[in-house]
Amino acid sequence: MKKAILVAALFLSALSISCNKDDDTSNDVVLGKWKLEQTFTNDQSENISDCKKRTTMEFHDSGTLIIQPHQMIGPEGQEECGVRSTQSGFWKNLGKENKYEFTIGHGDNAQKGTVTIVVEGNKLTKSSTFMEGDIQSIFKEVFQKQ
Repeated sequence: MKKAILVAALFLSALSISCNKDDDTSNDVVLGKWKLEQTFTNDQSENISDCKKRTTMEFHDSGTLIIQPHQMIGPEGQEECGVRSTQSGFWKNLGKENKYEFTIGHGDNAQKGTVTIVVEGNKLTKSSTFMEGDIQSIFKEVFQKQ
């Protein structure tokens, strides 16, 4: 009986250690698939096409990220809405002030950046700051949960 209890205790200990992750993302509010609704530059709404509104961003609890940007592709006069190339990478919640780190691409072509993400209900707003010459601008994308 003592051996059975000892084996059970060791099994449960091993199970709890193997399931413990320092960067657990399984409860993060960004998880799931999101579809683009609107974009803003410096709080000014931009007109985006119905095609661009098909763009999706999908966060997986494994820390992977898939972005499918939609745009008109094909020869002039015969363009169709489609995905030119799916972008994949990784995301990480930095644990403060809604800051997330994105790494898009792999190897030498990987691009890393920090964005602010706020989720309210079924809306996700992703904000990033960029410089154009000496002028700082804020670009926001609003997504709807799918």
